[in-house]
Amino acid sequence: MMERMQEMIEAIQAEIENAVDKKKKQWQQLETREVKTKVQAFLEKQGATIEGHLVLTYLKSSYITNHHKFKIAIYLDEPFVELYPPRDYISMKPLFVDVETDMDVFTKRLKQDFSRMMASEIEELRKYYMELLYIESVMFFKQLFSELKNDIKLPAVFFGAELGEVKLMEEM
Repeated sequence: MMERMQEMIEAIQAEIENAVDKKKKQWQQLETREVKTKVQAFLEKQGATIEGHLVLTYLKSSYITNHHKFKIAIYLDEPFVELYPPRDYISMKPLFVDVETDMDVFTKRLKQDFSRMMASEIEELRKYYMELLYIESVMFFKQLFSELKNDIKLPAVFFGAELGEVKLMEEM
């Protein structure tokens, strides 16, 4: 199953890369005021000096629920170790419009080369594509946080998967 899945992804890799590039261009034009306001309100609620690590993570379950939520939290110590850090959730649905259209294109293309695609394979492809988009969305957040640095003193900002690997945003 995994071998076949790898073959499928390789067969449409160019289409996937084109779709991701198209999304990144759309994100550059996207109005960030609502997200910026939500993040700014969260940060201001924390006080004048924010200590610890600011961690922005995507929730992997969001691609299944189609909510596309990201969590912003402040951890005094290691990320994810504290049970109840100050946190908020931000819906990032505007970043992921037309995902179903992209999936239809991928699926139609794959059906030309692979007979009898199973629903689990389509879901695995969707998971792969959404993970790529979530990771690439860091460029949207880099822009947002660079704008916020003018207004608020920010600690180091980390980005990644909730309960997964996070990296310093400026190194991504």
